[in-house]
Amino acid sequence: MKKVVYLQVYLGKEILYKQGGKVSNQNQEVTLEYPTQEWDNYMKHLSVSGFCKVDISRVREINVNNGVYTYKECDDFEDIKVLVKKHHINKLEKPLSKEQIEINELKKQVQALLKVNSTDVKSGNDDELEDLKKKYEAKFNKKPHHMMGIKKLKEELTK
Repeated sequence: MKKVVYLQVYLGKEILYKQGGKVSNQNQEVTLEYPTQEWDNYMKHLSVSGFCKVDISRVREINVNNGVYTYKECDDFEDIKVLVKKHHINKLEKPLSKEQIEINELKKQVQALLKVNSTDVKSGNDDELEDLKKKYEAKFNKKPHHMMGIKKLKEELTK
């Protein structure tokens, strides 16, 4: 039993969207029978075809009885999805250089540090923070720095 696979292919380096959320890339539907030699050849050349995205829009099973073709929608086509994903590797994406990998790691470390600091500043209850700010202002006759968190305010008040 053969299947007819309807592929939606999008041309370009990356998917671009219009203001309304619709895809602006040039795209078209390709219809192929699976498994056939045509399917194999198309899959072989899929990675160098310049498509940034390939989706399976639908799959139908073909039945032939006495020369009459009947089509039935197919819901289970995970094997075909795996094949398409395996063959569609966007060759336009280049692997990262050592420097780019190091930069990405450093960016992740900075983000992790910023998260730690932001949780320190905003940790705890807002009411508790306001009470500590009032106590600080009463003790030192000035407002605390706006980035002082509960932990830092407690340290300053115990000095």
